[in-house]
Amino acid sequence: MSDATSTGLYAQMDLAPGTLLAGRFRIERLLGVGGMGVVYRALDEALGVPVAVKLLRPEVAQRADAFERFRQELLLARQVSSPHVVRIHDIARHEFANGEARWLISMDLIEGEPLDHRIDRGPLAVDDAVRITRQVALGLEAAHARDVVHRDLKPANILIDADGNAYLTDFGVARSIASSTRGSTNSIVGTPDYLSPEQARGDPVGPRSDLYALGLILHEMLTGERAFASATAAEALAQRLVRSPPLVTTRRADTPSWLARLAERLLRPQPSHRLPDAAAVVRAIDRRELPRDPHRQWPWLAAAVVLMLAIAGGAFWRTHHAVPTDGAPAPSRPLDRVLLMPLEGAALSDTERVGLESVLRDALADAPGLARVDVDRTLQALGQLDATGRPTLESMRRAGAASRVVRLEVQPVAGAWRVVGEQDGGTDERLQGPRAATAGDALREWLRTPSAIDALGLTSAIPLRVPSADVVALRGAAEIARRSGHYDASLATLRQATANDRTDVGAWIRLAEVAQAVGEDDIATTAVTQAQRITGASSPRLAQRLAAMHSTLDGDSEAAARAWRQLFARSPSDTQVELQLARSQGAAGDFDTAIATLQHITSRDAQDARAWFELGKLSILKGDARPAVDDYLVRAQVLFNRGRSAYGAAEVVNALGVGYGRLGQTREAEEEYRRAVALRRAVGNRRGVATSLRNLANLLSQRGAFDEAASSLDDARRINVELNDRAGLAAVDNERGLLEEERGHYAASLDAFRLALQGFERAGDPHGVAQALNDIGFAQYQLGAYDDAQTYWQRAADAYHQLGDATGAIRTQQNLGLLEAARGRWSDAWQSQQAALAQARKRQMAEEAAVGLRNLAEVALARGDVAAALSNVAQARELFRERDDLRGSVDVLLLGVEARLDAGDTASAKRELDALRGDLAKASTEQRAIAGRLGALLAEASGDTRG
Repeated sequence: MSDATSTGLYAQMDLAPGTLLAGRFRIERLLGVGGMGVVYRALDEALGVPVAVKLLRPEVAQRADAFERFRQELLLARQVSSPHVVRIHDIARHEFANGEARWLISMDLIEGEPLDHRIDRGPLAVDDAVRITRQVALGLEAAHARDVVHRDLKPANILIDADGNAYLTDFGVARSIASSTRGSTNSIVGTPDYLSPEQARGDPVGPRSDLYALGLILHEMLTGERAFASATAAEALAQRLVRSPPLVTTRRADTPSWLARLAERLLRPQPSHRLPDAAAVVRAIDRRELPRDPHRQWPWLAAAVVLMLAIAGGAFWRTHHAVPTDGAPAPSRPLDRVLLMPLEGAALSDTERVGLESVLRDALADAPGLARVDVDRTLQALGQLDATGRPTLESMRRAGAASRVVRLEVQPVAGAWRVVGEQDGGTDERLQGPRAATAGDALREWLRTPSAIDALGLTSAIPLRVPSADVVALRGAAEIARRSGHYDASLATLRQATANDRTDVGAWIRLAEVAQAVGEDDIATTAVTQAQRITGASSPRLAQRLAAMHSTLDGDSEAAARAWRQLFARSPSDTQVELQLARSQGAAGDFDTAIATLQHITSRDAQDARAWFELGKLSILKGDARPAVDDYLVRAQVLFNRGRSAYGAAEVVNALGVGYGRLGQTREAEEEYRRAVALRRAVGNRRGVATSLRNLANLLSQRGAFDEAASSLDDARRINVELNDRAGLAAVDNERGLLEEERGHYAASLDAFRLALQGFERAGDPHGVAQALNDIGFAQYQLGAYDDAQTYWQRAADAYHQLGDATGAIRTQQNLGLLEAARGRWSDAWQSQQAALAQARKRQMAEEAAVGLRNLAEVALARGDVAAALSNVAQARELFRERDDLRGSVDVLLLGVEARLDAGDTASAKRELDALRGDLAKASTEQRAIAGRLGALLAEASGDTRG
């Protein structure tokens, strides 16, 4: 991990082997990543035994609700005593050298693997599935006897030891049965793929919810597929609300009838129709028969019930979670792809060796029907292994989610060269090519051999164009620089390579990819165009890939998605193509389909950091920042760091800043943005630097640091001008408008927002257009142009609805509520603000919740309900303070002063206003004017009529 990434909130996220925690636990290796933290294998030096240690993530420890979950996991798991529940040992606190304190728990170490890894290899033997189901049921029986419901039972939370025994773990979202029935009924907790119907509806959960999840797991163990495997995740959840899945016997004929009936009884939509408890599951397994089913009804009655549920549950799901069908991914299948190890050759220089490897990868990328693990995923897999020596091919096959691995070495032999190698994945034989005059010639001749064609999974021999030695060396130097995170140096070297050989298609493509990564879109477009000219019609697959790249650079995301979809259909194990498809779908505003595509990738390759990053980014755009921050981006960061990807780590840091900002954790957001500026600058990602500077400026303006915010925007604009980045310039204009708005200069903000709207429209950015429409509406509202404000806000609402952007939809609903209040329609205003507040709280959007409470306070005050106004003021004040939002804090406190004046409590009003004097010095002109008016009213109320 680089120095730049070893600071901040995630400094100790990826602990090195040998690290000592709490003076007792010696870290050996990373075991896994979860929503609450990371799990390591460690040696308990006090007891001399190996243990598993879960380390709570740093920023989670600062949230009272999250730490309570961590504490509850310990308390609940300790209550449960069973040979099939992982035993908790202790809780401890560790202080790192930088003064940061972290909590951890130690627990039994289970030598083995999670059940999901076992299922990934195919269906289990019937006896194994029965044994695991029985043991998990015994663990659940013990938990339920202590009034504990697990609520997140899934294969990943079941550990299988070397003897095949099962252990239940991870009580991170467990609840006591008593508290779960008293609590909120609309809190959906658990992993979507294993939610019971009652969890999906937000109803209270009980032991039978865990039994439903157990039924899903049993079905998956027997068939190797999820019970609703033909659907997307959203469709599967909707189907769960209304019906059971097909019988196991339809997918696995040798399943005993009693076992198929057991799975069916566990998977009924109505909890009361399932087996009564886990003990009944154990009895059914021991007796190989099920008790009488009291809920079997006449067929016509069952059909009527299903129809009624379909109308009620299905209609609800379609309304609230519409799932697009176009472009939705097919059911998961194992990946059939080849992983090419980095080329070896001690007699070659590093630049020549890596350059030849790049040339070979170019040839394989265009081979028809061949799916290969791309170079970045390969390097990530190497980093994940944490190997001190040469990794085995078998370990690389697992780490890279490949079906076979090929390792090649270029060797000098008696004045000539030859390629030798080995493969893994079916056979393990030595590969050897003929001798040739140069290393490049040897690689070309090897690629023509039948053994090479067979090892790589090719249908026939493919050509290999090897450029001149100087171009090969330049390409190698560029790739080494890129892998080291020096994208600026890589870009300059690739430009030299393409100048030396203008017919090297691979060099032009790599130049386009590196240029696009750092925001040099003009260079990227020129490079793709040149590659297209050279390629012509000689390679249909390459031509289509270049067309997709060109469409992306032109901003035609829909055309790009169509091209990537066609390429993916021809090579369904090529996850790099599938990743590009998801990115294009997201850029086109089709968030649901993009997320489904990314989930398809992670279901087949859970270690691809890029897919987790894109999931986090799209979740934030959809308004679901919590899972992005707590899960997706954490996974991405750990994987990027372990793979030593400085570029990827920098991207995650910026995305975490956005996520924290959406959740109201502004201090964490500001820290992440400052880190992102430094990290992106270090890798030469100038467009990324400009984006992080804009994000930072937004937070700075919120807390009243207007001059620093303006300086950040000036720096961002300068970069965008140099890059000719139209969308970036529009975003700077929009942030400038927000800065002027925070200062209270609404006419100036309106001018800036209008410029931003024009820029976003020219750049073809639908998200930017929606944001600018919303911001123009607010500026018009502040200037009293209510009709214009309504027009723009309604257009923004329509745009956000089409994009599926929950955050934007909530903000426009709040703004339209302001408009109702301005027109004196108090009841409509109240209802609009209440509805928006409920959605903001449900999605844990702290900023939107604070604004909603502030708006409700204003409406209550206008209606004469001082008590309600003060209550909402107090709640909003706390949220604004947590966000370090100076403007919001001052605004809501001034409302509180006005409410106390209306109530005749002049003494309290004066104290509140006096306490604001320091903040008012940094407040907007408008807020200072309001404070002056309130001060005059206070003076008048106290009889002081002096000027």
